[in-house]
Amino acid sequence: MNIRLTLIAAVLCWAISAGAFAVPMSDAASYIERAEAAFAEGAAMHAEGDRGARSRFAEAAAFYERAIEASGVRNHRLHLNLGNAAMLSGDVGRAVLAYKRADRLAPRSSRVRESLAFARASVGVELRPDARERGRSLLLAWRGLVPRQLLLAGFIGGYALFWIALAAGVIGRRPPPVLLGVSAGVAVLSITLLLVERSILHSAEEGVVVSPAGADARLGPGEGVYAPAFDRPLSPGGEVRILESRDD
Repeated sequence: MNIRLTLIAAVLCWAISAGAFAVPMSDAASYIERAEAAFAEGAAMHAEGDRGARSRFAEAAAFYERAIEASGVRNHRLHLNLGNAAMLSGDVGRAVLAYKRADRLAPRSSRVRESLAFARASVGVELRPDARERGRSLLLAWRGLVPRQLLLAGFIGGYALFWIALAAGVIGRRPPPVLLGVSAGVAVLSITLLLVERSILHSAEEGVVVSPAGADARLGPGEGVYAPAFDRPLSPGGEVRILESRDD
């Protein structure tokens, strides 16, 4: 038995040293490495005034997209890097979309906000929010100022404190009404803000970013029947909101 175990251990040691059980690099990590290499090459070419730098930035953006799809990780830095590569490649539509996704994940990031503002300014379309959009912005005014973790901690703490105070009342120690009101108020306010944010950001009226150049908006679902809604095609990076969908 000892000889057999020794032989098995020797074979395993040989296999590990020979790389038989080497874990291959994940697709996501491979894509990120290739994206970073393409971005660095594009930056070097851009510094030298080489017009071919845009193609390298476009390649980096494509690899960042593949990394995001392959990993399934919700990381604002990946979307920020994707937006930067797309912006430098001249793909403003893809850049705005990437920055908006990064902003959802990290609303307190100044880099994300500044990048999104710069990309939107490059679109050349003046955005005039309607009353409904202004209302949504007002309800989300706390984003970027109050961390989600703090709201979650406020809900848990207020909820726990409320029930602890009630339990104390059951055993004969009547809790102060102010303590019950404050703890319940903190819990309700915290969970309400979190639910409002989730409801607005993940509502059915999803925002859409125009990606291709020359996309036409028409007054109906048909190119040969309905006239264009505007006197020129939509600009890449323009943002609209879906009001209704029919047949995909």
